[in-house]
Amino acid sequence: MAVKLDLEKAYDVLDWAYIKTCLLQFGFSDGWCSRVMNCITSTSFSVLVNGSPSGYFTPSRGIRQGDPLSPYIFILCMEPFIRHCNSLALVSKTNVDDCLIFDKATPVAARNINKLLLSFSEVSGQNLNLHKSTVYFSNNVTASSRANLSNILQIQHKATIGRYLGISNIVFWKDPLNAKTMIERIKGKFAGWKAQTLSRAGRLTLLIKASVSGIPNHTLSCFKCPPEVSKEMNSTFRKFFWGNQTKIPPVSWKHICVPKEMGGLGVRLASQFNKAALAKLGWICLTNDSNWWIVGNGKSIPFWTAHWVFPFPLLDLIPGTQRSSLNLQLVVADFLTDQCWNIVKLKDVGDDDILDKIISIPLPLAPLEDQLIWGPDPKGIFSIKSAYNVQVQDATSHPQAALLKKMWGLTIPPKVKIFSWLLIRKRLQLRSHLHRFLPHINPDCPICNSHSETINHLFATCSFTQSIWSCTNMDPASFASNFDFLTWLGTLPAGSAPDGPNALSKALLICWQIWEPEITRSSNMLLLILSVGLELWNQNVKHVMGPSAPLHIKWKPPPRGWVKLNFDGSVRNNVAASGFVIRDSDGHVLLAGAKNIGDNTISVAECLALRDGLAYAIHRGWRNILVEGDSKLIIDCVKQ
Repeated sequence: MAVKLDLEKAYDVLDWAYIKTCLLQFGFSDGWCSRVMNCITSTSFSVLVNGSPSGYFTPSRGIRQGDPLSPYIFILCMEPFIRHCNSLALVSKTNVDDCLIFDKATPVAARNINKLLLSFSEVSGQNLNLHKSTVYFSNNVTASSRANLSNILQIQHKATIGRYLGISNIVFWKDPLNAKTMIERIKGKFAGWKAQTLSRAGRLTLLIKASVSGIPNHTLSCFKCPPEVSKEMNSTFRKFFWGNQTKIPPVSWKHICVPKEMGGLGVRLASQFNKAALAKLGWICLTNDSNWWIVGNGKSIPFWTAHWVFPFPLLDLIPGTQRSSLNLQLVVADFLTDQCWNIVKLKDVGDDDILDKIISIPLPLAPLEDQLIWGPDPKGIFSIKSAYNVQVQDATSHPQAALLKKMWGLTIPPKVKIFSWLLIRKRLQLRSHLHRFLPHINPDCPICNSHSETINHLFATCSFTQSIWSCTNMDPASFASNFDFLTWLGTLPAGSAPDGPNALSKALLICWQIWEPEITRSSNMLLLILSVGLELWNQNVKHVMGPSAPLHIKWKPPPRGWVKLNFDGSVRNNVAASGFVIRDSDGHVLLAGAKNIGDNTISVAECLALRDGLAYAIHRGWRNILVEGDSKLIIDCVKQ
């Protein structure tokens, strides 16, 4: 059975003598306890009568609501109750004035809970709110037993013990009303926001990704979602993003729900997010297949069957006929000598490639405990995002993935990014595309009416379009008949330019203006397009992008009495190297070092460079050390 207890006026009735006893029992000094009690007992209140204070009075118990000290005092005062529950083998969870106790559904257990509550009430002054407290029984408890236990506890029996963070505490999806309520909450948000007044970029960024998608997150993190509920949620998000239109969407929702670097928009499918969120519980129990070992002393890592060299066990590299002769009880520590790899023993493991891969694994300078990390994340920390990406990594990356990655990194308006995403994915609703499904639609270009409206024609070879490129200093001579516009976009630089935005940003902004229906369907087409293009470049673009000057980075010396450690790593031809240099406040080089670390990643090279530099600096007796490097990943890990 589960007993949900609600404390009546939890802050207001807390006994002062009990508070002081708790503080002393936790080991706080008499002087500190006296100061805390002075803060509590010096409180005075005044009641408003007809809008004005009617004098002050001093309470004899309780702690103040809203006082920053009160939550900590209350937690300390509830700790003896929790420890008493643990001593009686009761499982308890507390949340402010609510407490949840799990125990066997027997009369003896019910009487023990009653005695516990009575004794706690006598010493602390806390009282139970019987109207808000409930008891919940499993299906294995008979109706007569439920009535008897409820009578002993003097607490009413209910079919549920309430809600927490908006969801039922007892098997959520068994009640269809719970799923319906959640879907209606999402639809209610969408109805209030008026999708017609927002661009697709606004719907995506502000609503789907930032606000509404958070409504089911806690539910999906706790319970396995039925397929029909996931389908309904995906349908709701899809209809809102495309504006509830009856037309065929240019991109399927499953292609939108992949990471941006793979050609999607980074939205998450409900079913896949549900699996990723639940995997977090599995990771806590170490049941996930994607775990990865970091070698410390090697005593906890099975040499043949663990993931510590590759994303699969070393045993998979051994032919089946040779596996019977292997000692599967070996651990990594059996191949270490004085915290270094034993090359002689490792030569019997496999070929030279495996040997090189193993000896390139860095070892700690001193023996440490082996550590299990999350392999798919560069920092080794489990996250729902990385677990979700593991599920969708089998999806085929878009052929223009490199161009998409550059585009998402540009500083251009979000609505232009959504247009660019459709353009690069070849999902713009061009007339030539629509003509395949709706033959009555004229496939010709609406501007010149002489060629089929394709990406190459509309944005490159159309005579009107070429006039725009000429006015913006883009050479149209390269737009030949066999010219591929998207390939040309991929060759444009995405870096900053001294006179304004980069070439790729400029090209995409111009394409967006060409595509705008209000412009491409107007009568005086040439004049309007030219004027809009010139005005966009001369007046708006530089303000949107902002001035960009070359960034000059100069080494700055540390303060007097300090040294600065600069570290770096590099990889060339699958061979990594690390290096560091330590200088004083005058810029004099005090120490430098570099080494080859074999087949490794740039992150490992950077990390080893920092570790070696710090080890040498500490060995020299330097304690005031500033660290400087260009790897954000390594710096963030050090800060954590």
